[in-house]
Amino acid sequence: MQERVVIVGASHAAAEVVTQLRRHGWEGGITLIGDEPHLPYQRPPLSKAYFKGDMATEKLAIKPEHTYETAGCELRLGERVVAIDPEVQTVRLQGGDEISYAHLILCTGTRARRLPLEGADADNMLCLRTLDDVNLIRERVVPGSRLLIVGAGYIGLEIAASAVQQDVEVTVLEAQDRVLARVTSPEISTFYQTVHAEEGVTIELNVGIERFEHTEQASVAVLSDGRALSFDVAIIGIGVIPNVELAESAGIVCDNGIVVDEFTATSQPHIYAIGDCCNHPNPTYQRRLRLESVPSSSVCPFSAE
Repeated sequence: MQERVVIVGASHAAAEVVTQLRRHGWEGGITLIGDEPHLPYQRPPLSKAYFKGDMATEKLAIKPEHTYETAGCELRLGERVVAIDPEVQTVRLQGGDEISYAHLILCTGTRARRLPLEGADADNMLCLRTLDDVNLIRERVVPGSRLLIVGAGYIGLEIAASAVQQDVEVTVLEAQDRVLARVTSPEISTFYQTVHAEEGVTIELNVGIERFEHTEQASVAVLSDGRALSFDVAIIGIGVIPNVELAESAGIVCDNGIVVDEFTATSQPHIYAIGDCCNHPNPTYQRRLRLESVPSSSVCPFSAE
């Protein structure tokens, strides 16, 4: 039987590893399994050009379909892996199929963090992480609507900038004392806050939210200072959570991501993890990191030798 590399997750990391495997001499089979029905696609444009309608869906693909065909990669899109058996080296799909692997690469990525507040599960409380997420947001956020964004990080500010250009009334709520507080300096925060304000975005800092209330007439965010802000649609942009549940169920060590060594190997033999789902040793900072960055996806877990 032909040896096979199975890749779980149709992410940027997954797309890169398919071609890297062939480049590094892997001659066996490759199967890529993703629970979304789309080819691996770029996520950064989702909150910018694609949201504004300036980028076609097909342009989002990281690599065209013929690249996977040329690489001899079997695509199983719209299917979910529900279990890994490291002893017999198989993965089981939700539909019941089992696939054997010589090497398994986990590219399971992250998911949007939700707000644990009353009313935060209403159908107009949205997140932006996937292509389907942004398609729904584009349907709901229309000219003249009131958009509430919770979180002044990259996603929140990018959506705010895109939405205000489409005549949407935008308010951004941030619990910290400046925008982009986790990722940049106070000077840069001040610059971006000023730019957004000049474009018409209302930014509220040092704001806590008590709950959300919804009626047939309106939705309201009740703030910790007693104020109530009405809105039509809310987008929650308060960070992401690494998808480690599949790995944990297989006995793989996880700690703020799937723990890997300098070769991207996990604690289970023949299983690797790459991309923003993994926690790796960083030689520059001399500590472990889980890096939510596209360049961290451009690696090949193992040599064919």
